[in-house]
Amino acid sequence: MRNLFSLTTLNLIKTTCMSMIKDYPMFCRLELTSKCSFRCEFCHIHRRTNIDEDMTTEQALKIIDALAYVGVSFLYVTGGEPLIRDDIEDILKYAKKKNMYVLLGTNGSLFKQKFDKISKYVDNIHFSIQSVKNFESITGSTKEVFEDICNGIKLALKSKIPIQINVIIDKNNIIEMFDIFKFINNSFPNVNIMTGPMELISPNNEDNNQMKYLLPDINLFNKQLFQIKEIYNNINAFDDNIKYIKNKYTSKGKEFCKAGKNILVINHKGELEYPCEFIRLKTMKINSRFDIKNSLKTKKELDITTQQAKYCKNCLVSCYLQPSYFLTVSGFFKIIFDFIKY
Repeated sequence: MRNLFSLTTLNLIKTTCMSMIKDYPMFCRLELTSKCSFRCEFCHIHRRTNIDEDMTTEQALKIIDALAYVGVSFLYVTGGEPLIRDDIEDILKYAKKKNMYVLLGTNGSLFKQKFDKISKYVDNIHFSIQSVKNFESITGSTKEVFEDICNGIKLALKSKIPIQINVIIDKNNIIEMFDIFKFINNSFPNVNIMTGPMELISPNNEDNNQMKYLLPDINLFNKQLFQIKEIYNNINAFDDNIKYIKNKYTSKGKEFCKAGKNILVINHKGELEYPCEFIRLKTMKINSRFDIKNSLKTKKELDITTQQAKYCKNCLVSCYLQPSYFLTVSGFFKIIFDFIKY
């Protein structure tokens, strides 16, 4: 069990409490790369047409330093696939040096290979399993890679690192929905599973039109999810978002988005994206700790309220991307408990 009074734990408590009171930055989604070893159709990374150069190691460390300076204590390291980077150990190590709670989002394909180097620098890992029977066609990868993912998850569990397995259901994998959850529960008993249907980011966004063909039948999804949850009690779903989709984007649930306020998003080029990676009303290059601090002041002065309301009104991004649940009392205590118990 970790020390309740460790610097990381105290840092979590301080920033979370501050964020409950005002728009205090506490969480950052740091996209270290735009590259990925998988080609999942639903993923926005896969849909990008312009692949830019990723931030350098020096830039990544400067950004982490800047985030720590403005008070960020939760760092969600993602991509693309962040483990593709050769310097991932140095980046994670530096984040831990800044007493950050580090969440790693990975498809798991390289986790087993890099386990010895990175495991001591992560506090939580989000793996992704999108298919069991059709893994090769859905991800563009191989059966051997699927075995590596499973072995990597077992390594994480054996080392007592808290993990979550994310399963996004779209038109391609809804036919094997039962098989996916059965496999996960048989292979990794009692592991936390988060699932939800593939979502359009915003009904107001014309770019979504090309992705509509991938949307699953929401009624079929709900029916199967209900049956699956009758069997397994370790499955969580974005219930408010599911209701919202079923109601054809007419009634938002109780969740609230804190993107651009308590939650920051920095892309692979080292740019702060406001308010988030999906609705880019403004980007700002981060070269020093003062850039983030100044950007937080600047955006308050910008007259973008009307613009943001137009694009954010019916946004469907689930809280695994913009985790507002961190700013609820129950969510706060769950995070702290999960952290200190290992």
